[in-house]
Amino acid sequence: MGGFTVSPDFPTTPGAFEPIQGPAGESFVARLSGDGSTLEFSTYWESKFTRLALTPNDSVVVLGWTSASSIPTTPGVIWPAKSFSFATNTLAKFSPDGSSLLWATWIDGPGSDLALLGDDSIVVAGTTSSTTAPGTILHISADAQALIGAATLTGGGILVVDVDSMGHVYASGATDSASFPATPGAFSTQLSGDLDVFVAKYSADLQSLLSATYLGSSQVVFGFEVAQAISVDPSGVVTIAGRPEYQGFPTTPGAFMETQPASCFITRLSPNLDRLLYSTLFMSPYIQGFTPYEIWAMDTIDHGSVMIAGETGIEGLQVGPTSFQGTPGSLLFDDGFVVLLDMLPTGVTKYGASTPSCLGEIALGPSRMPADGDAAFSIYASGAPPNGLGLLALGNLRDVPGTHLLGVNVHLGLTGNLFIYPSPPVDPAGFVEHPLPIPPGFVGKTLHAQMVFVDLGSCGPVGSFSASNALTITVQ
Repeated sequence: MGGFTVSPDFPTTPGAFEPIQGPAGESFVARLSGDGSTLEFSTYWESKFTRLALTPNDSVVVLGWTSASSIPTTPGVIWPAKSFSFATNTLAKFSPDGSSLLWATWIDGPGSDLALLGDDSIVVAGTTSSTTAPGTILHISADAQALIGAATLTGGGILVVDVDSMGHVYASGATDSASFPATPGAFSTQLSGDLDVFVAKYSADLQSLLSATYLGSSQVVFGFEVAQAISVDPSGVVTIAGRPEYQGFPTTPGAFMETQPASCFITRLSPNLDRLLYSTLFMSPYIQGFTPYEIWAMDTIDHGSVMIAGETGIEGLQVGPTSFQGTPGSLLFDDGFVVLLDMLPTGVTKYGASTPSCLGEIALGPSRMPADGDAAFSIYASGAPPNGLGLLALGNLRDVPGTHLLGVNVHLGLTGNLFIYPSPPVDPAGFVEHPLPIPPGFVGKTLHAQMVFVDLGSCGPVGSFSASNALTITVQ
């Protein structure tokens, strides 16, 4: 974790890189044990904290900014000296135990978010304060000694960034520009309000804008929308969260909260940004001219569910009956909040665990709510073995614990009716979609679905099997 403190007794650990706090407070980087009982390390860092990310060996990469004239940069980094007289972004990497600064560099450009690729190289993105100013994306080597690539997004104020398993870069934020480069076939190619959310997808080398879309309300009242968090799974399924317009923000049928007013949105888009897989509002009430909720972080977990953390100063969070704390601690100060959503429409529930592929867990999800007579209904798998072969299994019985067969856990009852169909080829990022048209007259009918895959050697042993979680689908 990272943050900022002025507390004189904030705990640091023996051997920390910087154990002494500066006179006006200082940022910190710290790690707790998995059960929260032990402070494994804690160190100060003199650049104001913005974001952090962990490498596979638990080294910590920290993005920040400072108005100071110097930071302890290390030999050989790409930007050893400050380029601006005003506040400037910084990037640093700490050892897994927080005792050593492995490297530190200034950043010659904006930086509001970062993401790590599989080779530990870093993508940093941001913009100036103007939403019409170009957004900037920088790809920096793992040792911070080389600029691998860069891109400029015209008319897009980039606030958040993430990557998929192939290194594609996804940026989101807000734009008020009618000349934002939305691509043909994208979900929305026109600016809807004074300020719309956008999502853009770049090639791994940042040389090509592969797809880009607006995401905005159809009914403009105040015309202000912004993305505050993004999470991209290994196969490029994109989830963003932020603040919507007062009315008309696009939601999908059967979502958790379809109509406004509301203060936040969570939207999931297909990898090529041409459609919404799920979009919901949450958190009431909406207060004109006031933003009662701020989203600070989001991650995709447990076969496509989303966990969001942020802060709020009002009541209105839709808490569950088993929530740790169901009411605000104080109405005088902001409270933190954590939200977990399954991102599934009415009529669909998930069960069982996947048998992971080389990309990790395989998430099975619906393309939309299963409505009677919907010839365009389909289900998709994300995280499948790239370029692998897949089978879709449908049955009338569930097997929640799963039966071990061919090295995978099968979650359909083998003693019931079972139908197996070959699926379209898995794409190079591990995404596959299987059409499952629903005939008329099937309201209330229920079936269970799971997908099984064979790796052809793209990133796992040839002939190895993997499987998704399972879905229960009830036609609405």
